[in-house]
Amino acid sequence: IDGTLSFGTIIAKSISISGNLIDVTGTINMTGAFVHELNLNGATNALSTFTTTANSGSRVNYGRNGDQTVFASPNYRNLQFSGSGVKSLSGATTINNLMTADGSATVSLGGQVLNALGDITIENGATLLVDAGAQLLVANGMSLNNKGRLSVLGTEGNRAIVSRSGATGG
Repeated sequence: IDGTLSFGTIIAKSISISGNLIDVTGTINMTGAFVHELNLNGATNALSTFTTTANSGSRVNYGRNGDQTVFASPNYRNLQFSGSGVKSLSGATTINNLMTADGSATVSLGGQVLNALGDITIENGATLLVDAGAQLLVANGMSLNNKGRLSVLGTEGNRAIVSRSGATGG
Protein backbone atom coordinates (compact mmCIF):
# COMPACT_ATOMS: atom_id res chain seq x y z
CA ILE A 1 0.00 0.00 0.00
CA ASP A 2 1.37 3.34 -1.05
CA GLY A 3 -1.31 5.70 0.19
CA THR A 4 -4.36 5.02 2.38
CA LEU A 5 -6.77 2.11 2.47
CA SER A 6 -9.80 3.41 4.37
CA PHE A 7 -12.63 1.11 5.41
CA GLY A 8 -14.98 4.09 5.76
CA THR A 9 -17.63 4.87 8.36
CA ILE A 10 -20.91 4.09 6.57
CA ILE A 11 -21.05 0.24 6.61
CA ALA A 12 -18.95 -2.63 7.93
CA LYS A 13 -16.48 -3.91 5.35
CA SER A 14 -14.44 -7.06 4.81
CA ILE A 15 -11.32 -6.78 2.66
CA SER A 16 -8.97 -9.62 1.69
CA ILE A 17 -5.43 -9.05 0.42
CA SER A 18 -4.05 -12.17 -1.24
CA GLY A 19 -0.55 -10.90 -2.02
CA ASN A 20 2.19 -9.37 0.09
CA LEU A 21 1.49 -6.16 1.98
CA ILE A 22 4.69 -4.27 1.22
CA ASP A 23 5.00 -0.96 3.01
CA VAL A 24 6.18 2.07 1.16
CA THR A 25 4.29 4.86 2.94
CA GLY A 26 1.08 2.99 3.59
CA THR A 27 -1.82 3.50 5.97
CA ILE A 28 -4.75 1.23 6.74
CA ASN A 29 -7.61 3.02 8.47
CA MET A 30 -10.22 0.77 10.16
CA THR A 31 -11.81 3.54 12.26
CA GLY A 32 -15.51 4.01 12.90
CA ALA A 33 -18.20 2.29 14.90
CA PHE A 34 -18.47 -0.73 12.59
CA VAL A 35 -16.81 -4.13 12.89
CA HIS A 36 -14.47 -4.23 9.90
CA GLU A 37 -12.42 -7.28 8.87
CA LEU A 38 -9.04 -7.38 7.15
CA ASN A 39 -7.83 -10.76 5.87
CA LEU A 40 -4.11 -10.90 5.08
CA ASN A 41 -2.91 -13.86 3.03
CA GLY A 42 0.53 -12.73 1.86
CA ALA A 43 3.77 -14.05 3.29
CA THR A 44 5.19 -10.56 3.96
CA ASN A 45 3.16 -7.92 5.78
CA ALA A 46 4.58 -4.49 6.58
CA LEU A 47 2.82 -1.18 7.17
CA SER A 48 3.70 2.35 8.34
CA THR A 49 0.39 3.29 9.98
CA PHE A 50 -2.55 1.21 11.19
CA THR A 51 -5.49 2.91 12.92
CA THR A 52 -8.61 1.51 14.54
CA THR A 53 -11.33 2.77 16.86
CA ALA A 54 -11.44 1.66 20.49
CA ASN A 55 -14.25 -0.85 21.16
CA SER A 56 -15.01 -1.20 17.43
CA GLY A 57 -14.43 -4.96 17.40
CA SER A 58 -12.59 -4.80 14.08
CA ARG A 59 -10.50 -7.86 13.27
CA VAL A 60 -7.31 -8.64 11.37
CA ASN A 61 -6.83 -12.26 10.32
CA TYR A 62 -3.50 -13.70 9.19
CA GLY A 63 -4.89 -16.72 7.36
CA ARG A 64 -2.26 -17.91 4.89
CA ASN A 65 -1.54 -21.62 4.62
CA GLY A 66 2.16 -20.94 5.08
CA ASP A 67 4.51 -18.67 7.00
CA GLN A 68 3.61 -14.99 7.49
CA THR A 69 5.21 -11.87 8.90
CA VAL A 70 2.85 -9.98 11.24
CA PHE A 71 3.17 -6.19 11.11
CA ALA A 72 3.78 -4.56 14.49
CA SER A 73 1.10 -2.23 15.84
CA PRO A 74 -0.32 -0.98 19.14
CA ASN A 75 -3.76 -0.72 17.48
CA TYR A 76 -5.01 -4.25 16.82
CA ARG A 77 -8.52 -4.76 18.23
CA ASN A 78 -9.18 -8.45 17.52
CA LEU A 79 -6.35 -10.48 16.04
CA GLN A 80 -6.77 -13.94 14.55
CA PHE A 81 -4.14 -16.37 13.29
CA SER A 82 -5.51 -19.20 11.16
CA GLY A 83 -4.46 -21.52 8.39
CA SER A 84 -1.04 -23.10 8.83
CA GLY A 85 2.60 -22.13 9.07
CA VAL A 86 4.46 -19.81 11.42
CA LYS A 87 3.03 -16.31 12.02
CA SER A 88 6.00 -14.22 13.26
CA LEU A 89 5.71 -10.86 15.00
CA SER A 90 7.92 -8.20 13.41
CA GLY A 91 7.94 -5.91 16.47
CA ALA A 92 6.20 -5.06 19.74
CA THR A 93 2.45 -5.57 19.32
CA THR A 94 -0.65 -4.79 21.38
CA ILE A 95 -3.96 -6.60 21.06
CA ASN A 96 -6.65 -4.46 22.66
CA ASN A 97 -9.46 -7.05 22.62
CA LEU A 98 -9.20 -10.74 21.69
CA MET A 99 -6.50 -12.93 20.16
CA THR A 100 -7.29 -16.33 18.66
CA ALA A 101 -4.94 -18.89 17.12
CA ASP A 102 -6.59 -21.79 15.30
CA GLY A 103 -6.05 -24.26 12.48
CA SER A 104 -2.47 -25.53 12.65
CA ALA A 105 -0.98 -22.03 12.91
CA THR A 106 2.05 -21.36 15.13
CA VAL A 107 2.22 -17.82 16.49
CA SER A 108 5.88 -16.99 17.19
CA LEU A 109 6.68 -13.93 19.28
CA GLY A 110 10.16 -13.98 17.70
CA GLY A 111 11.82 -12.28 20.66
CA GLN A 112 9.19 -9.49 20.64
CA VAL A 113 6.70 -8.20 23.23
CA LEU A 114 3.03 -9.18 22.85
CA ASN A 115 0.87 -6.97 25.04
CA ALA A 116 -2.54 -8.67 25.48
CA LEU A 117 -5.25 -6.44 26.94
CA GLY A 118 -7.97 -9.04 26.27
CA ASP A 119 -8.36 -12.80 26.35
CA ILE A 120 -6.10 -15.13 24.35
CA THR A 121 -7.42 -18.43 22.97
CA ILE A 122 -5.17 -21.11 21.52
CA GLU A 123 -7.44 -23.60 19.79
CA ASN A 124 -6.77 -27.32 19.32
CA GLY A 125 -3.96 -27.78 16.77
CA ALA A 126 -2.56 -24.24 17.15
CA THR A 127 0.60 -23.16 19.02
CA LEU A 128 1.70 -19.98 20.78
CA LEU A 129 5.51 -19.85 21.01
CA VAL A 130 7.08 -17.49 23.55
CA ASP A 131 10.72 -17.87 22.58
CA ALA A 132 14.00 -16.54 23.98
CA GLY A 133 13.84 -12.79 24.59
CA ALA A 134 10.08 -12.64 24.07
CA GLN A 135 7.51 -11.37 26.54
CA LEU A 136 3.83 -12.29 26.68
CA LEU A 137 2.18 -9.71 28.94
CA VAL A 138 -1.44 -10.51 29.79
CA ALA A 139 -3.54 -7.81 31.48
CA ASN A 140 -4.96 -8.51 34.93
CA GLY A 141 -8.36 -10.19 34.77
CA MET A 142 -7.82 -11.55 31.25
CA SER A 143 -7.61 -15.26 30.39
CA LEU A 144 -5.21 -17.41 28.42
CA ASN A 145 -7.39 -20.30 27.21
CA ASN A 146 -5.10 -23.07 26.01
CA LYS A 147 -6.75 -25.90 24.08
CA GLY A 148 -3.69 -26.28 21.83
CA ARG A 149 -0.03 -25.80 22.72
CA LEU A 150 1.74 -23.05 24.65
CA SER A 151 5.54 -23.28 24.40
CA VAL A 152 7.77 -21.08 26.56
CA LEU A 153 11.37 -21.62 25.45
CA GLY A 154 13.93 -19.25 26.95
CA THR A 155 17.59 -19.82 27.62
CA GLU A 156 19.73 -19.19 30.68
CA GLY A 157 20.94 -15.84 29.38
CA ASN A 158 17.84 -14.90 27.37
CA ARG A 159 14.61 -15.60 29.22
CA ALA A 160 11.14 -16.03 27.76
CA ILE A 161 8.61 -14.24 29.96
CA VAL A 162 4.89 -14.84 30.50
CA SER A 163 3.42 -12.39 32.97
CA ARG A 164 -0.05 -11.46 34.17
CA SER A 165 1.10 -7.98 35.10
CA GLY A 166 2.71 -5.36 32.93
CA ALA A 167 0.22 -5.24 30.05
CA THR A 168 -0.63 -1.64 29.29
CA GLY A 169 -2.31 0.39 26.59
CA GLY A 170 -5.75 0.90 25.25
